[in-house]
Amino acid sequence: MSTRIVVLADTHVARGSTRRLPDAVYAHLDGADAIWHAGDVLVPELLDELAGFAPVEAVLGNND
Repeated sequence: MSTRIVVLADTHVARGSTRRLPDAVYAHLDGADAIWHAGDVLVPELLDELAGFAPVEAVLGNND
């Protein structure tokens, strides 16, 4: 059995942006067992969106 972890960082999503992440990222999120964000999220709503795919763990970056 394997565990699929998606690691993201430096997404730098702008407030009010209608497009959160590139389409290619969403393809990797499907079927993930966990998502780790290594900082610089900038908008907490992105973490909520990611949590719809799998449990999320995140740390603060220098811009958060």
